[in-house]
Amino acid sequence: MSETGADYDGPLYAPAKKVFPQSVKGTFRRIKWALLVFCLCAMNILAILLPVAIGLGVCGLLACLWAMRTGQFDDLEGAGWRAIADDDLPDPLEPETKPPS
Repeated sequence: MSETGADYDGPLYAPAKKVFPQSVKGTFRRIKWALLVFCLCAMNILAILLPVAIGLGVCGLLACLWAMRTGQFDDLEGAGWRAIADDDLPDPLEPETKPPS
């Protein structure tokens, strides 16, 4: 009889071979571990930086809305001219008053 027929009573699969872990060394392994550590650090940093960036953006938006509501942008040129104006010097067109002696 043939072994491929319906009446074959042998094992269906070959016996399993035992696999033992082997030590791996070399440049590729060092590069792989360095890349793994870099990626893990980058992900941990992103987990911190994304909420911080979103929080700072919300704070900036709230500050802008506060400035608009309190009238900070109403007179943009007045403050500049007041800084330039020299209030300490006497006006040359006004007569100088002298105290009576």
